[in-house]
Amino acid sequence: MDLPTPCSEWDVRALIAHLVAGNVRFLGVAEGKRAERGPVTPDVLGDDPAGAYRRSAEALKQAWRDPARLDQQCELPFGVMPGRAALAVHLVETVAHAWDLAKATGQQPAFDPDVIQAAAQFAHSTLPEDRPPGTPFAAPVPVADDLAELDRLAAFLGRTP
Repeated sequence: MDLPTPCSEWDVRALIAHLVAGNVRFLGVAEGKRAERGPVTPDVLGDDPAGAYRRSAEALKQAWRDPARLDQQCELPFGVMPGRAALAVHLVETVAHAWDLAKATGQQPAFDPDVIQAAAQFAHSTLPEDRPPGTPFAAPVPVADDLAELDRLAAFLGRTP
């Protein structure tokens, strides 16, 4: 849990806590609450980090099952958008941090290719190449075109594959 991750400010435990907190935050978004940025403490994990993540992911999945929530207006720290766009923001963050977690722990993330493609398409259509301060992702890292799509997405989000 104390291994370093590609997110220099977080070890594995802090990264998992960030993922759980993100799930909880976007559960609130589904319920019409404004998403707030703020510090996350590893305490959200308790003594079962994997269980905390699974529970938060299941609650998030259940909340977004209502199709009406995809069209509701959601308030994120950087603007108001339809639920489907807010959910896409969370998808990009989840895929990026799953990549970070896999790299930190010597694993290969296993995503459905359609999930990677959806995350990449949304990221490329919404994130500028020249990222202003406060953007959640660093500037793109140049990589070869023959890398796997997930690694190219990670590079676009400022990671070094």
